[in-house]
Amino acid sequence: MVSNILPAQDWKAAGHSGDWLTSELFQILPWIYVALLALLIVQALVTRRRYRAVDVLTTADQERVRVAIREIEDATSGDIVPLVVERSDPQTHTWLLAGASLGLLGNLMLLGWLPQQGFLALGAAEVALFTLCLGVAALCPDLRRWFLTRRRADATAGEQALIEMGRLAQVKQSPPLVLLFVSLFEHRVIVLANAAAAGTVAPESWPKAVEAVLEGVRRGRLADGLAAGVQACAAEMKVAFPHAGPRDNSFADRAITRRE
Repeated sequence: MVSNILPAQDWKAAGHSGDWLTSELFQILPWIYVALLALLIVQALVTRRRYRAVDVLTTADQERVRVAIREIEDATSGDIVPLVVERSDPQTHTWLLAGASLGLLGNLMLLGWLPQQGFLALGAAEVALFTLCLGVAALCPDLRRWFLTRRRADATAGEQALIEMGRLAQVKQSPPLVLLFVSLFEHRVIVLANAAAAGTVAPESWPKAVEAVLEGVRRGRLADGLAAGVQACAAEMKVAFPHAGPRDNSFADRAITRRE
């Protein structure tokens, strides 16, 4: 009987790596994730002024809007009030969803760095990661806007515009009034008229003012958009409510800016 003796060899299962977490891919992914977070933070710092109502209009910008408002005072008995807010609603859900998305992405890309043994170590790493992600999400309104639906933006901006009009209309003997409302986070422009103006000016007249503001926003010049919006509203107000002699200003000749 003939026996074949095979030399001792190391055998490995075909198609399987000994330790896939130490592969080149999982060594590179963490650095890509860190670069992504850094890029988001830099973008947020560059664009933060666009979402800050108290900073978005400089002194020169306010003067441009004031001139546009003063120009219509001698031509109409009505008032036009531009109002800019940072957001119409806290939109907390966008912050949580953006943070959770960054956290889940981090868990996938940081598998090679996360502790592989010990529940406490892993739990601490997860808490630190999600805290970091929530902080980055809070700094990045552009990222948060990915989780804001058009329907939600329309609803919250419309509701806030109605609230603002209610506050303005409380002025005693309020003249015909048009509110030019801009919500920065929701990216919404709304024109509302009080009862004295709405009954005379046709609603289809206001889209011209909205488009005038949006055109300025698209060019990154909100002040120009507000001034153009005021002029578009004035074109309708001059016809419906011509100047009727000297009058006291019920509202300041400037754009009102507020955080919320």
